[in-house]
Amino acid sequence: MLNDINGELINFYKVFKQHSKELILEIESSIHSRNLHTYAMFVYNFPEFFSQVKRAWALWYLSKTGFASRLDGSYGYDKARNTCVKKLCNAKEYAIAEAVAKRLENCQLESTDASRRKQVELIVMNY
Repeated sequence: MLNDINGELINFYKVFKQHSKELILEIESSIHSRNLHTYAMFVYNFPEFFSQVKRAWALWYLSKTGFASRLDGSYGYDKARNTCVKKLCNAKEYAIAEAVAKRLENCQLESTDASRRKQVELIVMNY
């Protein structure tokens, strides 16, 4: 089971599990740019206006181009060595790996507060 309170993170895994080809196309067409980072931040902050695939792409993109990989952070760049572009290229190769999708095949995905879930389970067990 994979559980996280961040619904957009769980959406990413669901999309990778069920629509990996569409997500990979989005990822492969991504370049390292401030404008694209701003767009991804908009998609992430207003998910109700976008498809599941676009939302998954936005989470991936923000995690790869944001300062310190923060989803709510500023655009990350390197003035001297161009390591951010290399980081994005390396991340694209990893995302395409079939092994990642294979590992998710039998994984249950949820977006619940683990502490609240435990409380509900205790109530049901005591009922």
